[in-house]
Order: sequence, then C-alpha cells, then structure tokens
Amino acid sequence: MIIRFASLALFCVTALSAADWPQFGGPNGAKVAMDGHLARSWPEAGPKKLWQMPVGLGFAAPAVRDGKVYLLDRVATNSDALRCLDFATGQEEWSLSYDAPGEFSYPGSRSTPAVDDQVVATIGSFGQVQCVDKATHQRLWMRSVLASGSKVKPPRWGVAQSPLLYKDLVIVAPLNSEASLAAFDKLTGKPVWKAKPLDSSINSSYTSPLLVNVQGVDQIVMLGQVEDKNDRANLFGVNPADGTILWTFSDWGCCIGITQPLYCGDGLFFLTGGYNANSALVQVSKQDGAYAVKLIFNGIGELGYTAPKKALASDAPPKPGEACSSHLHMPVFFRGCIYANGNSLQNAANGLVCLGLDGLPKWKTGKSVAVEIGDLIVADDLLVSLSGDGVLRLAEASPAAYKQLAQARVLEQKKQVWCPLVCVDGRLLVRDDTILKCLDLREQK
Repeated sequence: MIIRFASLALFCVTALSAADWPQFGGPNGAKVAMDGHLARSWPEAGPKKLWQMPVGLGFAAPAVRDGKVYLLDRVATNSDALRCLDFATGQEEWSLSYDAPGEFSYPGSRSTPAVDDQVVATIGSFGQVQCVDKATHQRLWMRSVLASGSKVKPPRWGVAQSPLLYKDLVIVAPLNSEASLAAFDKLTGKPVWKAKPLDSSINSSYTSPLLVNVQGVDQIVMLGQVEDKNDRANLFGVNPADGTILWTFSDWGCCIGITQPLYCGDGLFFLTGGYNANSALVQVSKQDGAYAVKLIFNGIGELGYTAPKKALASDAPPKPGEACSSHLHMPVFFRGCIYANGNSLQNAANGLVCLGLDGLPKWKTGKSVAVEIGDLIVADDLLVSLSGDGVLRLAEASPAAYKQLAQARVLEQKKQVWCPLVCVDGRLLVRDDTILKCLDLREQK
C-alpha cells in the first residue's frame, strides 16, 4: 500500500505548471509537458520544422521561459557562451561569453540553464557558475563549483550538472571535501549555506540537484558517487533553508552516476544507471521526527559494478529492477508507471521499457525499436523519444503495450545524439553537435 497515491500526487504537482521548460527536466524536473495538443500522426517527412540554427559541439539542452530560449553553448575549446533566442523565430537576441579553455573526453557543452523572472543561472563544463540579469543581459557574479586549489580538475567527462533555482538561491553540487551541496544568493553570489561533505572519497557525479516535496517538506535531493570497491551511489536529501542533511542512502551501486534520480511521489525514488547497474526503488519517510530510507527493490542484487551478462532466457522469470539500466537519461513517471530508455552502452537489449512500481516490466520493445541511449519525455499524454541516431518517435504512454504512432529522422547525425528533449506548447527542441531545431508537434488546424 506504500505506492497507492504516488501517481496522483505527482500528476497534480506537474499539472500546476505547464507553460515553460525553465530548467533541467522541465517545470518540476519531471520531464512531463501537459500542454501542446500534439498530433497523433506525422507526414512522411516528419513534423514541420519551424526554425533551426547552428550550435557548437556538445549535448546541452536549452531552457525556455516567457518566449525566450536560453542555451549555454560551447565555442570550440576556448569559451562558453550563454545565448538567448526568440522562441518563435530562433533569432539570437543576445549572448554573453567567458573564457573556458580546455578539453575533456566527449567534448562540448553539458548543462541546462535555470531561469526565473530575474536571472539565468548556468554551470559550464569546467565548473564556472554564473548568474546573469535577464533585463540587462549582464553577469551578476561568477564562481566555481569545483573545490578550491590551482590543481583541481573537472571530472573525466566535464562538469555535467545543471543548477537549481529555489526562491532567492542558486543551488549547485560541489560533491567534494568542502561541501556536498552549496547555495548562493542569486543576485549577489554571496554564500548562504554549505551542506557538509558526505564522504572523503566522494567525487562529482554527473547528476543535478532536484527539488522535491516529501510529506509536505521541500527537499533538495542529489545522487553522489563514492569511489570505493563497491561503487556506492550516495542518494541524500538536504533542507534548502539551511543545508542540513536530512537523510542518506548508499545501498545501491553504480560505478558512474549519470542518470538523474526519478521522483515518483510518496517519498519514492527510482534509481537507475548504465554499466549493468540495473535499477532500484527506495522510499523516504519521516516518523517521530526522524527520516528513514527503505529499499523496496534492487535489480542488481548486490553493490558494485558487474561485468556484462548474457541475455536471460526467454522463459526466465523477471526480477524487480532488472529490465532497466538507463545509461544517460532520467526515466519519466506518469500515471503510476515508469517509462525509460532501458539501454546502457554495455547492453542494448531492453530498448524502451515500461515498469510498474514493483520494478517488473509491463512491456519492453527490445532491439525491435533501436533507441541507442537517447532521451524520452511525456507530452500531452504521449511518449516522445529521440534515439541516439537522430530518429524521433511518438507512442502512446500506456502500460498496456508499446504502440508507436509516428516515426521520422529529424537529425542527420547518426550517433551520440544525447541531448535532453525540451517541449513547450507542442514545440519540440532537438539538437546534435551542429544544429538546434524547433519542430512543431501540434495538431494542425
């Protein structure tokens, strides 16, 4: 009975805000757009292209607020540039850059800006955190999310987290020996609080701070990574008012934390990752003034990295959490079910999957739908997925079966199309390493 109201709770929260996509994951970080009135079929050539523009190398998703598109672009190996575009036309209205020389594996942009009515906050691939005034287009302040010291280097694949705006704060995740999370005044950059480090061996993962509400209490939830023999993944919650750590959980293993934790309401968090980490579900609750974390299921059965396994026999009984090992992108929780790209780079056998909160598959496409490790969202009650080779698909968001409605190639690049999807009012933003496109998925009148 612990999961009975999860779908209703999250649906109500998501429905409160549907007009913009102002941060990583959309209005509530849940990757669900309730507006748009999407068409249920496309012409043979695919959905109409409204505009396109060239972009630099990378995987960064834009944010959209009040008719403007904000993208932190990477300019060669020399600098980062915050670009503001008109959402209707794609025309650039202004940009602001800073020096950020250097290279790292899988080069290019990473982070989605966070936008409110006053500022745009960004985090660059080398850890530069900045806040920009929306009205004047001037930088208000800049500092680094990395630990202090001249020899500090970014993670192997760059700093890939996105900032979180909460009231008057910009919240980021240093995940180092100085702080696990940190909050700064959004207008001045003045430090407000630092959450204590969780472990001396913790390093920066590639996930982002997530705002959730558990039993009526706002919390910032983060997934960190501990470098030990078990490859522990530290999930923890922080009070956004003062940085107090409320609870921690480290009984699930993933050697590289990339996939964002998924909040399913009722204190339930779905964890998944690549490298055969499979998935797990935990529940956070508060009783007698103290928080407790309970493991509901763990698809790997033990901590730590495991070598690639042979495919299960077709008649083997499924185990909770075993059918999903999402390498890059956070799944979507919608009306009681978890929809995910279940593939990792080590195993592409799952394809798109639908899981119940018991961790068992309702359906999975397997290799019949070649999705590589691209993203997936829900918009207007439909699944919208972009494969890692640039193919866009539309399907019903139903636990009954995978029913595809439309498919079209929308990007010519045929590998590493890993950018998160953004959908506002039925207009979808997609990109690869050279171009950003705005596609019209709406019903045509």
